[in-house]
Amino acid sequence: MSSRGRRLGIRGKLFLLSLALILVCVGVLDLYLSSRLSASITARTRDELGVRLALVARAAASLDAPVDGLVAFDRRADELGRRARARVTIITDEGRVIGDSEIELAALPQVDNHRERAEVRRAGGAALGEDVRVSPTTGRRTMYAATGVTGARGDRLIARVGLPLDEVDRAIGDARRTLLAGALLAALVAIALSSVAAELASSPARRMIEAATRMARGELTVRAARAGGDDELADLGAALELLASSLAASMEELRREHALVQSIVEGLREGVLLLDEGGQVILANASLRDLLGLPRAGEPQALTLALGSSELAGALEAARGGRVERELALGAVARRVLLRAGPHPPTGGVLAVVVDVTEVRRLEVVRREFVANASHELRTPVASILSAAETLRDAAARDPDAAPRFAALIERNALRLTRLVDDLLELSRLESRELALAPSMGDVGAAATSVVARLRERADARGVSLTVAGDARARFDARALDVVLSNLLDNALKYSPEGARVTVRITRDGDVCRVAVEDTGPGVEARHLPRLFERFYRADPGGVAGSGLGLSIVKHLAEAMDGRVSAESEPGRGATFTIELPSAERQSQSSVGGPPGGSGKI
Repeated sequence: MSSRGRRLGIRGKLFLLSLALILVCVGVLDLYLSSRLSASITARTRDELGVRLALVARAAASLDAPVDGLVAFDRRADELGRRARARVTIITDEGRVIGDSEIELAALPQVDNHRERAEVRRAGGAALGEDVRVSPTTGRRTMYAATGVTGARGDRLIARVGLPLDEVDRAIGDARRTLLAGALLAALVAIALSSVAAELASSPARRMIEAATRMARGELTVRAARAGGDDELADLGAALELLASSLAASMEELRREHALVQSIVEGLREGVLLLDEGGQVILANASLRDLLGLPRAGEPQALTLALGSSELAGALEAARGGRVERELALGAVARRVLLRAGPHPPTGGVLAVVVDVTEVRRLEVVRREFVANASHELRTPVASILSAAETLRDAAARDPDAAPRFAALIERNALRLTRLVDDLLELSRLESRELALAPSMGDVGAAATSVVARLRERADARGVSLTVAGDARARFDARALDVVLSNLLDNALKYSPEGARVTVRITRDGDVCRVAVEDTGPGVEARHLPRLFERFYRADPGGVAGSGLGLSIVKHLAEAMDGRVSAESEPGRGATFTIELPSAERQSQSSVGGPPGGSGKI
């Protein structure tokens, strides 16, 4: 076989090996990323769908109309569909569709019976029915959730909400395109590297083999050397020198690859730990040291001692016998981590990956609190309405004068319930980045004066002084700033006693415009300040009535305008809520999703 044939053989083997590794890695990554992305985004969609369904079900149940008349229910479905930004369907207990936000009224009688749809069949009582399928109406893969409700006239109805899963499919498609591009680039690199490696591997060896063959055939003899055969020895020396150079180049390449792997491991957000057979630390990246509360440049011995005295020790010891996956609490640094570990045969020790799940668990608690708080806030006005309605029904004949009083009570609580539902939908749209803003340079003083003028009569009725001090130009969305100032001033008026002062103070500090709403009311205790902008959080649970969502909406709108909100207070000396807005024009446009000009309640 010729030397060219040998080089092609080595090159081909190296390329095929590299290609096989690339294909295996791409396949594994595709399976992993597709499943993780799909599960993560689907779970988020399911949580959001549950909240929207609860709000839609209550709104559908309050409609006082006969199920035989489609107009009222279809109009309610269209209205709820626009507000919930989802497909809303109202179905009778027999499966007949009497309202759908994506089907015209005239076409409703021709719609197939929905009784056997999976989510409708599973919905009953307080049970929640779910299903994911391609919608025959829209042709898009959609997640449905349905629940049973009792209509205002006692009819049994099914309320259903559907959200397209376009985001899941789009994320998986993007990930696959990225993987394919990476695989093609890796294949090109593999071709180049295999050619270089084949040349480096074959050239020195070929020179040595040729020299050795000549020696075996007697072409290189002591006599020839004595007679001036130094050329052959020179060839052999040159071959050895070339081999040494090749080995040096290979070692340098290995050092570069080691440095690359080291930098990748150090850059991971997950903690990586490698122990040897005796339990000594071989490798620990910066993220792991951060999780354990140790200096990043500490000695391995210090890390070994820290591991030996922590809750991780038992899990790492158990991993020597097989794969271990546990969630642990790191008491020293108040973190929760997920440990995945297993044996590492090359070192006889353990390889572990530690993921910080503290924030994930915190968000789970926040979600549970949100559901509990929303249920509580909705239950109070509903209970009041039911109680007033029962009293009105039983006492109207005996005491006609009481009827207007109970009717007013029902109306008051219905309005409160409507405001709460509107605030929840508004907050959902803000958090899902569906509400478009169009910030531009404007006069903050004029905007504040407009809001104060609107609330002047109410302030005068309560004996509260309401003024605007200062002026500045800043970049803001007019509708959003109106809502922010209205909510802050509404809170100030609610909690300010007679004779108190409420001031909107506008100042400028460099590139920042500060809009502070100051009051001389009772103030807020320091322990409440960090949580004031959480949904449903109240510093006085038994005090002034409200939805508990106003300050959360203020926070989201301020951030949507590239600003921030903060609160300062001292009990007995009033409170100050400050909005910081950019006071310089920018080229980029800030929005909560979508282009400028989008519709929204704001």
